Amino acid sequence: LDSTFDKESWYAPFKHAIEGLTAEQAIWKPSGEATNTIWENVNHLIYYKERLAANLEGREWTHNLDGDETFYLTNQSND
Repeated sequence: LDSTFDKESWYAPFKHAIEGLTAEQAIWKPSGEATNTIWENVNHLIYYKERLAANLEGREWTHNLDGDETFYLTNQSND
């Protein structure tokens, strides 16, 4: 799990990629584009990392969502 968050690999560590990002930047979406915001992608990553951790630890995972639902786990806000 930490290899994605803060260890160097062939891709930028997630922690460094979002460091200093404001909420306003994270919810920005180009007008007319069918794409996810950074905020939505973070929700998606968190969901699957937590599900993987639960499975590895032998904990029951009861938050079964389809892939699209995982992008909208939290409300986007400028706060």
